[in-house]
Amino acid sequence: MRAGPGWVRICNGCVYGAKATRGEGPGRPTRCSFCGTERERVEWIYGGTMVAICNSCVDDCIADMAGV
Repeated sequence: MRAGPGWVRICNGCVYGAKATRGEGPGRPTRCSFCGTERERVEWIYGGTMVAICNSCVDDCIADMAGV
């Protein structure tokens, strides 16, 4: 589980799901809930209307889980 600001959280399964689908999530988020980066400044953002995560934060989560 990775914690973002406030109540934002993401589980390992969702991190890998986001990586696998590369932004083809259920919504069209405009900003990453974890780092605040806008859609135009990242490769992709995965998420819905409440919580979203960008490709950079997904990569950071995977590195954390791998212990890198």
